[in-house]
Order: sequence, then C-alpha cells, then structure tokens
Amino acid sequence: MAALARQLRVDNGEEDDSEWGDAYSVTGRFPTIGQDDIRLQVNYGNLGRYMGLRPYPDAQIENGEIGGVDAWGASAIYRHYWNDEWRSSLAYSRTGLDETGSGDMTDNYDTTFVNLMWSPMANTTYGIE
Repeated sequence: MAALARQLRVDNGEEDDSEWGDAYSVTGRFPTIGQDDIRLQVNYGNLGRYMGLRPYPDAQIENGEIGGVDAWGASAIYRHYWNDEWRSSLAYSRTGLDETGSGDMTDNYDTTFVNLMWSPMANTTYGIE
C-alpha cells in the first residue's frame, strides 16, 4: 500500500492559486504454480506524473483556479518461469480519468505487453518486449 500527498500551485502572473492533491495505491503478488505468480495493482487519485508513462497532467487551470486531475489505473501481470534462466510476463493495464478532462486529454488508455527474459548468470538479464 502507498499514499501520496502533494501541493499543486500556479503563480504565473495571471493566476495565483494552490490545492492539495492525494493518491493511493494497493499492490499484491500471488504465487501460482512453481515460481509463477500473478501481480495486481490498483491506483486512484491525483496521480499525474506518477502513473506509468504520464498519461494525464498533474493539474489543470480553469477560471484562474488550479485543480488536480483525478484518475485511476489497474494492472494485472502473469509471470511464468520456463526454467531457471528463462521467464515471460503477460500484462494488461487500463487507466482512466475520474471525470471528463479539458482540452485534449484522452479519457482512458489500455495497454498490453508480452516479454521474454533470459538470465544466463546472477545479476545479468537480457530481454525483449
């Protein structure tokens, strides 16, 4: 579990305002067969730059007032060990705005990926995604 609190501020000569933003995250890992596992993560709040590839801005300004952009995200990852040297992951994640954004903000994103990782020796891993 994790929590974030931060102050958002604008002072650009025209607007001068501030607001507190908060966000929360819960993560879990669940063993399945052998070394395999399922990893789940859920996030909610004023995430902005803290959510993955920064799909949403930290804040937006409307009528001279700053306001945090609330969003949510969820991920599910299955990691499979083929043997002691090779493993793969299959992941899906979805993010979305809690409310309608302004301007050119996208309402939601879906992402999937598959990878193959090779660890030929300790502290060395090569991979493709």
